[in-house]
Formats: sequence, structure tokens, C-alpha cells
Amino acid sequence: MPEEELSERCPTGIKGFDKLIEGGFPRGRTILLAGESGTGKTIFATEFLCRGAERYNEPGVLVMLEQDPAELKKDLKSFNFNFEKLVESEKIKIIDASLSKRQLGDLISSKTEKKGVLTLLPAEREAGKLADIIIKTARGIGAKRVIVDSVPALNIVSEDPADVREILLNMNYKRKNAHLTTILISELSEYRDILTRGIESYIVDGIITLHYSASGELAGRTLIIKKMRSTHHSENIHPIQFVRGEGVVISDV
Repeated sequence: MPEEELSERCPTGIKGFDKLIEGGFPRGRTILLAGESGTGKTIFATEFLCRGAERYNEPGVLVMLEQDPAELKKDLKSFNFNFEKLVESEKIKIIDASLSKRQLGDLISSKTEKKGVLTLLPAEREAGKLADIIIKTARGIGAKRVIVDSVPALNIVSEDPADVREILLNMNYKRKNAHLTTILISELSEYRDILTRGIESYIVDGIITLHYSASGELAGRTLIIKKMRSTHHSENIHPIQFVRGEGVVISDV
């Protein structure tokens, strides 16, 4: 791929995926990754960060709104992502705004920051402040990629759909101005809810859905690219595997 084209693409480094979207995500865009629980959304997105940091010298920011970072590190040990090493070297910076810590409230009296992990105060988990923290953190390490895991957790900040819409629009505007390529992770049910609110057309430039079927010709996990602006993309259903020691592998059909 010519250098000028690569500069406008953000290759995921995920085996079998980039050729489905002409070499990578259009750079600076926002992609929604939706799927049922257990379909591998977080693993897919984390590999996008890790491959970016290792192969393309593109640091990344992982915003965790639900899962504890320590649990994620354990979950990724069977894959060859070098996740812990990348976090320790601050090629990947974790913003820990997980709900478990949010619920601790006043028990957390000060913001903490250790190598590669920024743990926020409860007040800083307010969505308006969180958007600014994401941008500041990204600039601090020269990040090109961001993962937000996950969109449904923003409902804890506000139960009003109009407020959540404004939160998403504000965060998306600031990330795009910083030219960050972003994956938003969502449960599939929440993705359908996003569509009914009319949010999707404003916020995301691409939609990828992950599925699991226990029977039929395509039994197992599959991936569908439902939308990808500024690029041609496959419209097929692709088998997807999570291979120990290797990572995500996507097959042609």
C-alpha cells in the first residue's frame, strides 16, 4: 500500500480483517463494535490497541468503564498481545473509570496513577470531564487509537437518553478533533437501542457486529461489517476465532 494511503488508514493488525476494509479503518473515525456477551468484543478491541503499539508505533488509550484492569490482564494472558509489557512501557495507557471503583465513592480519596494506569476519582468519572481526560491522556503519550469499554456503562452517568446522546456526541467531537481512531464497545441490545435513538448516524462511521450461533451452517462465532464510511468493505458473514498464543483470526467465506 502506498505511504500516502497508509497515512489515511489505521491498520488493525488483526489477522484476516484489514483486507476486508481496504487495509484498515479510515483514520480518525469512530467504529462501533457490538455483540452479545461472550463474543469477544474486548479481545478484538484490545488486540487493535496492542498491534497498533507494537507493529505501527501507534500508542493507544483504553478507557475501562466496567471491567477492572487487573481482570483484563488475566483474561489476555493466553494471547500473544504483550499487553502488560505495553502498559508498563506506557505504549498503552489505561484510564480506569470502572463502575466497581465508582461505587466505592468517598473511599477513594485521591486520584492515583501508576505506570500505565490512571485511576480516576468518582467526580472525574462524570462524562463531561472524562472526555477531556481521554484527550489529555492521549496527547501525553502521543496516542493514535482509543477504546471505550463500554457504551452501556454511560447509562450509569445518566438515565436520560437525551443526556447520553449529548455525552456521546461531545466525546466523539473531541476525539475526532484530536484525530483519534476510536472503537466504542457495546452490547448488541444496546446497539439496537442506539439505532432507535437516532444516535448512530451522528456518532459512528463504522459498525461491526459479533455473533454466536450454537447450531447451523455457521455455528460458532461470526463477524459482520454492517457499515464503514470512506471505504469499500466486505458484506459477507465471516467466521472468527480466538486462538491461544495468536489472537483473533478472521476467515474468508
